[in-house]
Formats: sequence, structure tokens, C-alpha cells
Amino acid sequence: MIKLTIVEGSFGSADRPECPQCSAPMKIVGRESHPDLGESYELQTFECTSCHHVMTRNADKDGKPSAEK
Repeated sequence: MIKLTIVEGSFGSADRPECPQCSAPMKIVGRESHPDLGESYELQTFECTSCHHVMTRNADKDGKPSAEK
């Protein structure tokens, strides 16, 4: 079973966050307009290169985290 973690943080398109489960680097596997925040925001999906944990996070058009909690 894949567990999903939703986090916010400062990031850009080249960012490779650390997996919250195993600390391995994650890779971006999806980018789309945010379904709730609209075209000015992006929903990014990352997958761990080791344990395959999946997490998403929000960014505005400048790559800054959204204010939504």
C-alpha cells in the first residue's frame, strides 16, 4: 500500500526533497494546475527513489509554497 504525505515547503523544478520515510531523494512524477487553488498554483507529486513513498505539495507560479494549510 502506498502512503500519501502532503507537505508544504520552498522548492523549484530542480528540487529533490528528502523522503519523510527513508530519507532517500525523491523525484518529481507529476505537475498540474492545483484543483482547488486554480491556475496560479501548481500541485506537484513526488515519489521516493527507494521506498516509493508518494507525497504532494503546493506551489504558486513563482515556486513559493501556498498559504493553504
